[in-house]
Amino acid sequence: IIDYKFVCFNRKPQYLYACSDRGKGTKINFLDLEFKPLPFRKKELPKDNLKKPDNFEKMVELAGILAQDFPFVRVDFYDIEGKIYFGELTFCPGGGLNPFVPPEWDLKIGEMMDLSLAKKDYDRASLLYNQGVIPKSEYDKFYHTYQGLQSQVSGIREQQLAQWQAQKRDVERQIRSLGAEVQRIN
Repeated sequence: IIDYKFVCFNRKPQYLYACSDRGKGTKINFLDLEFKPLPFRKKELPKDNLKKPDNFEKMVELAGILAQDFPFVRVDFYDIEGKIYFGELTFCPGGGLNPFVPPEWDLKIGEMMDLSLAKKDYDRASLLYNQGVIPKSEYDKFYHTYQGLQSQVSGIREQQLAQWQAQKRDVERQIRSLGAEVQRIN
């Protein structure tokens, strides 16, 4: 079974990844919306000869419909014998901590998100709530979405910074060790 995971920014599918061969060396293919390979990956290698499912365009359409209420969401589907099955909606895949290869794609992918849309939704909901047009429960949905996104972005930045600082310390240690080794040889 192949899991088709549509990554949606700003309420629209932007790209997907297809996960296959789970349990026996998972393969992950990153693809554009025309099912062409993208120039990045995660640690898992892509599957050779991955075929586009016949109902792929319908999956793209459904992902777009399900993404309408969210500045960011991953929408998962399965294609089983030509039928589309919904998997799940995921709002922070891997906690945002699974790096891309090459690493510059972490920033490129992150730049796809426009948090101003969540802010506009929140501002609109605040106005409508204050005017008595929508109930507090509806307002709360937008408030929590916006605050949650801000919190996730902040947390991911802090964790990424900590990872980069740890990597920098490791590289500095390796350089000092090599310097000491060169001095010992000379």
